[in-house]
Amino acid sequence: MEFWYLRNQSVSYSLKLERLFNKSLDLLAIHPEIGILFSQKPLIHFKTIRGYRLYYVFDEKTITLLTIWDTRRNPDKLKL
Repeated sequence: MEFWYLRNQSVSYSLKLERLFNKSLDLLAIHPEIGILFSQKPLIHFKTIRGYRLYYVFDEKTITLLTIWDTRRNPDKLKL
């Protein structure tokens, strides 16, 4: 959240994003398979939330968030 605060100089925007991402992560914790398959090896999924994507991997016990990606950025620069 510090990144968005420094970028936008807005605490309220940062908090709004945090709530939005946390709500999506709570949903993924219950239903991790709802994300779209991004990569087979390793098995990476993503969920789009407004202009952002949450990239993650999961198994029976855990979900690991790999990155939050702003979809307005050049996709060639995405490193997972």
